[in-house]
Amino acid sequence: LVFFALTLSTYYLPRISEIFSKQELKNEIKSTYKIMIPISLFILMMVYFFRFFIISLLASEDFYECEGLFLFQLTGVFLRLIAQISGFVLLAKAKIKEIILLEFVFNIL
Repeated sequence: LVFFALTLSTYYLPRISEIFSKQELKNEIKSTYKIMIPISLFILMMVYFFRFFIISLLASEDFYECEGLFLFQLTGVFLRLIAQISGFVLLAKAKIKEIILLEFVFNIL
């Protein structure tokens, strides 16, 4: 998630900030989704498939029981990534009230 957030904040945020046309903004959002969704799904699937290796690399065998939580965590990461793309649009357009409301609702969910 940090990797994608860094990528989005260095390229996507300045790009969105300079767009004033609604149609151009829609096209930029669509193209970002077309790029980010397949890449993120691939990376998240690799993390899921190699979850036992990741657990053994980062922790002891006692943590193998937590492998059942990977699917929920990775699903949350994927949904958060999708939300971040839309959230950066709000941030670029200085919609602070909407950002606070959406962050509150998202964190409650």
